[in-house]
Amino acid sequence: MQENVDLVNIIKINELPPSPGTQLNWLGVVARPDTGQAYRDTWEQLASVIANEIGSVTTPIERFYLVGGTGEFDPADGDTFVSDPNLDGLDYDLMKWGVGDIRKGTDWQNDVEGGGFTILGSPMSFGEMYVARPRPKVSNILSSTDAVARFTAGIKTVQASGTMLTADFRKLIILASTTTTMTYTIKAASVYPANVLLRIMTGTGAQKQSTILIEGGASFNWGGDSITALYLGQKHTLDLISDGTQWYVMDKTPERAFGTPRLGPMADINELPADGGQYLRIDYPDAWAKIQALAAASPGAVKSNSEWDANPTYFGSGNGTTTFRMPRWYAMQFRALDPSGSIDTDRATAVPSQSNMPGSYQADLVGPLTIKYNMAEKRNDTDGNGAEENKGGKGPGWTLAASVLQNNGTAAITAGSGVETRPKNVGLFVYVTLI
Repeated sequence: MQENVDLVNIIKINELPPSPGTQLNWLGVVARPDTGQAYRDTWEQLASVIANEIGSVTTPIERFYLVGGTGEFDPADGDTFVSDPNLDGLDYDLMKWGVGDIRKGTDWQNDVEGGGFTILGSPMSFGEMYVARPRPKVSNILSSTDAVARFTAGIKTVQASGTMLTADFRKLIILASTTTTMTYTIKAASVYPANVLLRIMTGTGAQKQSTILIEGGASFNWGGDSITALYLGQKHTLDLISDGTQWYVMDKTPERAFGTPRLGPMADINELPADGGQYLRIDYPDAWAKIQALAAASPGAVKSNSEWDANPTYFGSGNGTTTFRMPRWYAMQFRALDPSGSIDTDRATAVPSQSNMPGSYQADLVGPLTIKYNMAEKRNDTDGNGAEENKGGKGPGWTLAASVLQNNGTAAITAGSGVETRPKNVGLFVYVTLI
């Protein structure tokens, strides 16, 4: 008997009992390469070992090709190649039904551009079957959420701020706080299993925005940028992966730009009304960070409470310690700013409260208006003698004061009786995106 070969019992297939189903906790066997010691464990734990050692393993499905068949990629009788884009980029073996594996380079070659193979030697004959068997694909970084289903250890719902436990590794983390604030700190990249996806979702908790940190104050790598904190709105998703030294952001729920206005009949998640209300900074950490960034980028665009009352169309710093203030955009139109000041000259030269910055207010104004008119002269027979004595300046359907009829037909127009000039409209509320 050869060394390092275990003795096993050979059992005929027809003597094996049928599978009892999925109610059993199936076991498998692995061996340590350094000691040769074998261990048995559950499939879930074995998957964990695989994830730690080699990452994600997937095996593409086999592809069958019947010569003369009706399948999309079946070759015809006498063909010498198969063209199938599903084989493009795969490493695979080729088997001929009834013969077994055939040798690459001697009997076949995967040289068809775009995916496929060529049979070397005799052309393929009607009724022959070829099977392409892809080899397993191993990836040391999981680039898809497939890992959540493949290697997850369950679901953990987090209802209060805190730090991840080791028992939560490989679990889907759902943040659903019972309070309006939530800060969740994940383990350092060197502690969490490398090359295993970590998915964090926000559920239907009371928190408005959630802050994600790394234990020890480390930074996330997001496209090469180092970020110390990530923020999630309501019903957002964050995918992270560690290479053993650093956390990488793989995917994050797309965000609308902060401050973007939206018209609608009611608020959506991750929005606040533009009603001048004050809100807690701790409940909306990302919104407060963006308001601070706005103040730095456009000095004067964020008002203190004492300034805000006279300038309510701006964001405000609230009470200066714990709150911030939303702008009040009641009954307002939005206008694109003119940074050059060459078009919107009134705003560019206005006092600071109306200056050329985000949130600046501009009162309604009617510009110079000149109207030229051409009225047919109306003559009247005032004494009944058949002659038209009165040559008044009223054209058909016009009623103008005598003082208007001057300056060669230039008229002053009296304003209407309404409080404003407006088109027909439908009223909707304005909401502002926060994250």
